[in-house]
Order: sequence, then structure tokens, then C-alpha cells
Amino acid sequence: MLTVRTFMLLGMLLATPTGLDLQQIERLLDPASARQADRLDIVSSGGQLSHIDYETNLPPKTVALPSPLPKLTIAPRLQRFGAISGGAAGYRLAPNRTGGFMIDLASVKRVRNILPYQQITLSGIWEGTWQLALMDENQVIRNEQTVLGNLGPSGSAVYSLNGAVATKTDLSRARFLVISLISPRGWLNLKSLTLSRADLTPLPKQRGVWILNSHRLLKNAATVATELASKGINRAYVQIDDDPGQLYPFVSAAKDLGINVFALEGSPDHLRHGAPLVTRIAAIIAYNQTYGDAQFAGVQVDIAPHDLQDFGIRRAFYTERYLALLHEISTQCRSIIPLSVIVPHWLAGIPGNGINLMAKTCSMVDEVVITAEQTQFSELELRTRDTLLWAEHFNLPVFIGLRAGAVPEEGHLVLKKNSSKTGKNVLNLAGIAWEQESAYTIPSNTLSFYGQPAALNELLTRTMPSPAFAGWVVNSYEYLK
Repeated sequence: MLTVRTFMLLGMLLATPTGLDLQQIERLLDPASARQADRLDIVSSGGQLSHIDYETNLPPKTVALPSPLPKLTIAPRLQRFGAISGGAAGYRLAPNRTGGFMIDLASVKRVRNILPYQQITLSGIWEGTWQLALMDENQVIRNEQTVLGNLGPSGSAVYSLNGAVATKTDLSRARFLVISLISPRGWLNLKSLTLSRADLTPLPKQRGVWILNSHRLLKNAATVATELASKGINRAYVQIDDDPGQLYPFVSAAKDLGINVFALEGSPDHLRHGAPLVTRIAAIIAYNQTYGDAQFAGVQVDIAPHDLQDFGIRRAFYTERYLALLHEISTQCRSIIPLSVIVPHWLAGIPGNGINLMAKTCSMVDEVVITAEQTQFSELELRTRDTLLWAEHFNLPVFIGLRAGAVPEEGHLVLKKNSSKTGKNVLNLAGIAWEQESAYTIPSNTLSFYGQPAALNELLTRTMPSPAFAGWVVNSYEYLK
């Protein structure tokens, strides 16, 4: 654990990690970002000041009811809406109007997490034409809905929650099921509503590695490929430069040994200037057209908008830029070369401009790799659960990234604005009063398997309880044992 030393500030005590002082923090601080922020996360690496993340308070989330597995059965309580009249003998719809029934999937001021389920089954008796639709909490505000289809023959009807439905509706925060009468007359006696998991075939498990120092491959490509194959590696994500053709010897040798090689590129800076990334991908596609005997198996992008220090105060802006750039390169790759994307484990839980950011990401790529930053299997399972569930809805393979290299302990000093300028641990930065909210350290052995080769090798034999789980990716080649 990092030791701490204490500073006297405005007569109060503030504990900060060793090596940090107010002058350093003040020099690193961006005053404009600090004025916009509600919190500062002052991050140290190995006891030395690293960077400052600026964050605004997120709006409070509506409580989401959990969903039992493998299915959830709801006794439907129909709430009438719109221009529908009648009763048990039958219903009538006013001309050129809308009306029907709504089923509250949660209750007032709550939502229902139906992400674990891939299908909805309705049982009952009905006549006429009825349309089924789903609404999440944001769609309720916007008065939008996602149509699942019309009720088929009376008795039972099954609807998929995959693909387009999962893109349009945030399944982790569902609110209403809407049954609208489309024909002038109809009758409806709905007996049960069941949400359930589909019987998905588990993906074959693979083992991958990141190779960030690709110049090493140029010296002895065949030896590196043989070494990877001997360790059971069948996927390699290799950092490229302006000339992917330099990697031909490795791609060729790896292919002969059954290893799929992906060209890796991407940076947070590409959110500000996306043209270099598009140009690199064009070079990869051109390489594949030139070297048909040793093609890249795909492109992997690591855009990482969260690595921008002002991401926390400009989420909406960067989210929009991220989705626009991902759409551009997805269109560039579509039907030409598979697209893999690296995402943080928490991406599924952040706001995405009224949509679910993980769902939109899944809708544009062919593969997802999660950087989980953890060594304990139970914690990995918890952190990756939602991304794996989203991937199930898009029939996508998901790999989980593990760190094997040396990393320092990471210290966090979190400050929040103090408008009253009184209380404990108050200090002044950039002319603004702040108080300490928390201070904690993340030990390096919880972030990386460095020095723990046996633990890493044991984990690589384990499987996540999801049919979307496709294997592990180790960061990086230099630390394989």
C-alpha cells in the first residue's frame, strides 16, 4: 500500500499519496475543466502524480429490478391507454386514433433489467390485430417504442429481443410492454408474460495475445509464431504502423500455424482527428488485397474515449464522436474485413445520449474484447457480465483481456466541490474550494498477473458462464510464461 503524508490546508488535514504536493497538483490542473467538474480524481502511479480526471455528477439512476434466471414470468396487469373502448365482450378503436394496453414491467419509479433474456412469450386468447412493442425509460420520455411485431395466432406468441430490438431499446432499463389494437375491433385475454433465455450454442474457446512492440516480430517472425503456437495461442492482435506490409513474414508464419492475426490501431486522439485511423484501416485493407496468401484476420480498434481526462465532463460530446467514428470505420470494414473493438468493462453502465452505449457498439462490430483490469475470477465475472449479456443479443464473440506486465500501484485522491467552503479537509485549487471525498489505493497484484504465472495459466483454463464468451487475451507477448 502507498504511504501517506499529511498537508495542513486552511487549518484542516488532507491525506494524499506520497510524492504528491499541492504545487504539483496546481501545475497539472486545468482551471477551465476544474470549473466545470463536480469532482477531481487525482491519480498517482507508483507514488508519483500521474494525471487528473475531471468528472461531473451523473443524474441519479432509477432503481432497476433484478431478473431471476433462467426466466421471469409476470402476471400481466393491463393498463388501458388511448382511444380504445369496450370491455370483456370486445374492444373498439376510434378511427385514426391509437389505443390499447400497457404492461408495467417494474412499477412506478422503477425499471426492469431484462438484459439476461433473449425472448418474450405471451400466452392467452385474442382476436383482431394487435401490435406488441417495448419501451425503456428514455423511450417513455420521448414517447417512442420499439415494435416487436403483431400478435400471431391466438394461444401463444414468441418475440425476439435480439439485433435491432436490442439496439433501439435499453434492455437493462425496460419500462413498459405495449399492446396496441390495430384493427377497428378486437378481443384480448392475456394470461401470462414470460421472459426467457434462448438456447444459444457456446462458442469454441480461444486464447489470444496482444503484441504491442511489433518491431520485435520483424527480427525473427517464424520463431515468435512458433512460440505462440506452443503456448496454445491462436489469436494475435498486433500493433501496426504506416506500412502493414512489414508484418507479412509474421502473418504468413502465424497463419501456417493456425494463428489468426488482427491489425491493432487506435487512440483517444482519434476522437479529435479520426482521419489517421481511417487511413490506417484503408492500408490494412489494401494489404489484404495485395497479400492474399497471408491476410490479416481482422482489424482491432482501441479508441478508449474514457482515457481523455475531460471525458467525465464531456460525456455526451465524446460519446457522439465515438459512435460517429465507430460507424465510419464499421462501414469501411463491412463485408471486407472483420472489426474487433476494445472496450472497458464499465462501458455498458454509462449514459449514451439516451441509448445504451454497449448496445450501439455491439451493433457495429464483429467482436468485443473487454479490458477488465482485474486478476480475481469472481471480480472478472462480475465486471464482464453485462457486456457478455449484450453480446448474446448480437451473437458476438467476447474476449476478456488480462494484464501480465508489471504495473505500479495506483492511488486515487477524489475531491468534490465544497460550496460552503467549510467542513473537514477543505482546500483551494484553481480558486475553488474542494473537500476530500475519498482516498484509496489499488494494489498492483489485483490489476496484473505480473510475477504470478501459475495463477495466470490457471485462469486461462477457466470459462465464463456465457455462450458469448470466446476466450482470453493476454497483455502482452513479452510476459507470456
